[in-house]
Amino acid sequence: MNNVESQQVMIVLSTEQLRLIVKDAVEEALAKQGNSQASNEEYLTVDEAKKFLGVSTRTFQIYRDRHYFSFSQVGRKILVKRQDLVDFVKDHRIAARA
Repeated sequence: MNNVESQQVMIVLSTEQLRLIVKDAVEEALAKQGNSQASNEEYLTVDEAKKFLGVSTRTFQIYRDRHYFSFSQVGRKILVKRQDLVDFVKDHRIAARA
């Protein structure tokens, strides 16, 4: 018999890194199940939406003011559907030249 030593490795992650890993894993699992409704109904905070679009706070505010996409406001909290941002990006796609 071969003796195989098991090695243990400790990985240190911040809370945010762990949250992102779990979020990605859940989204991947849902996508594999074909559960598109779950991702379409996902709401993002302003910070998440800005990160998704890769824009500054001011640019995001301009987009909101110009109603480029729908959003919900509950008190002072702004929420945007992920699918609305995906549609916004698709609507502003510039095709490559042939």
